[in-house]
Amino acid sequence: MERMKGLFWGLLACLLITLLAGCRTVRYVPVETVRTDSVYVDRWQRDSVYVRDSVWVNLWTAGDTVFVDKVNVKYLYRDRWRHDTVAVVRRDSVQVPYLVEKELSIWEMTKIVFCSPLVIGIVLITAGCIGWLISWLIKKPRNK
Repeated sequence: MERMKGLFWGLLACLLITLLAGCRTVRYVPVETVRTDSVYVDRWQRDSVYVRDSVWVNLWTAGDTVFVDKVNVKYLYRDRWRHDTVAVVRRDSVQVPYLVEKELSIWEMTKIVFCSPLVIGIVLITAGCIGWLISWLIKKPRNK
């Protein structure tokens, strides 16, 4: 009797381990198809203007005439700052990956066949029937 109970619990443990090591379906991960990359560059540009002017007096004589030339000198220095913004926008189209299927091994094929819901249901019903039959045979009175 103890041997039959051990056999039943061992069969039940094997069934649970088989159910827990089931197969998983393929999941597709969504991938973006167009990617936009924007880069903004801010910079200040300095543009300077430097003008130098000078004054000098030139005295020269020609005979009895004295000539005086006067030249004015000016210094002009200006800075001009410009704010420049450059926007670089790049678009890149990404190819959508497709599923590449490989040939399944014998073990993977066996898991797919024996882990279907129909087979699991049949195994559960058969295990229940065997368990009921064992308990009925144990409780049945024997004629001596």
